[in-house]
Amino acid sequence: MTNFVRLGLSPTKGNLKLGPLRTHIYNLAIALAGWEWGLKNKWVIIRIDDTNTLDSNYGVIKELMKMFSERFSIDLWENLIVKQSERNHVYSALFSILERKWFLLPEGGAYKFVSLYGSEITIYDMLKWEIRVSLKSQENFFIRRGDGTYLYNFASPIDDALLGISHIVRGNDKINSAIMQEVIKIALGLKSAQYVHLPLLRSLGGTLNSSSYYKDFLNEWYIQEAINSYLFSSWYGDPEIQYPHPESFFFNFDIKRIHKKDSLFDLDRLKSLNTKFLKSISSQRYVEAYQEYLLLNNRNDLIKLLDKTTQDFILKWRKDFSWNVKIMTYFLTKKTSFWSLNVSHLKRLDEIKELQMKDVKQILSEVKEPDERKYLIESIRFSLTWDIKWL
Repeated sequence: MTNFVRLGLSPTKGNLKLGPLRTHIYNLAIALAGWEWGLKNKWVIIRIDDTNTLDSNYGVIKELMKMFSERFSIDLWENLIVKQSERNHVYSALFSILERKWFLLPEGGAYKFVSLYGSEITIYDMLKWEIRVSLKSQENFFIRRGDGTYLYNFASPIDDALLGISHIVRGNDKINSAIMQEVIKIALGLKSAQYVHLPLLRSLGGTLNSSSYYKDFLNEWYIQEAINSYLFSSWYGDPEIQYPHPESFFFNFDIKRIHKKDSLFDLDRLKSLNTKFLKSISSQRYVEAYQEYLLLNNRNDLIKLLDKTTQDFILKWRKDFSWNVKIMTYFLTKKTSFWSLNVSHLKRLDEIKELQMKDVKQILSEVKEPDERKYLIESIRFSLTWDIKWL
């Protein structure tokens, strides 16, 4: 069976946050499951949720499409793209059906949908089985604005049915909107779809923690391999499995392995993933990621210093990027070039951190060249936290 999904892209900045991004990733995973990589994304419909054109920022859509291309190796521009703002005639035709069936209530120029059905509705969810919801407390809700444009909870179920969407994938905080959309489909005689309400990402306090932007983590020295792997595995299968490339996640995706419960955001685990990937990626990829980090943080002064000698130096250590910036800034302010450093001596710093003062003195005594001794001492001062004024 072919899985048809839609990416509901809202042209607002919020769509670039981790929560919506995670939903888009799982939509893609369900659509791409079992199909050949590079061809299977034709089963994805890109729907731009812009019924309210006044609040729409279409630059966000371009930014999101670019992110999927650069970060996840998926070109979404090849897919069918549907703009809700251009489908008002479709919604109007179905609106008139509701009007004839007495499902509408005018209010101040706008219209509300009035549910005339029984006391309960059942929603079929692939993770939660059947969700039975009482309609006794269901209030009437707006579906058309006073200017004649339609709201999301009316346009969305119509598009899902008419475009043949088989799976509706979103966070489990959207179950209430699913209820409103399902009663619309019932009233219009439209076919329903399989729902997949995903677990949420929460902080230790229990609040939603999906409001951070993907770019925020790139700014904070995390590389995309670690961020992606964390997004893939935090709600899926064995969380210890790493996904260095998007294909490794999409190829073997199984909807049954999605977790049922919400996940706590684990910054320590993200840091651990980042450290592992920094050690394992190629030298070229490490330098490219570091250059991107410097660009994002407006450190053009350090980009100019990133010659081959400097690259060799940071590749010997493969520390996180904030450490690279600190040590490069240190030598920049000291007007000391990296070619002056003897890497074999600097590599001892990792050993020095575990040694006592007397052991450090012994190591320094082995360095006979005055300049090398001087630079090694400066590096020790920079790297260690305990007082070494005696140097």
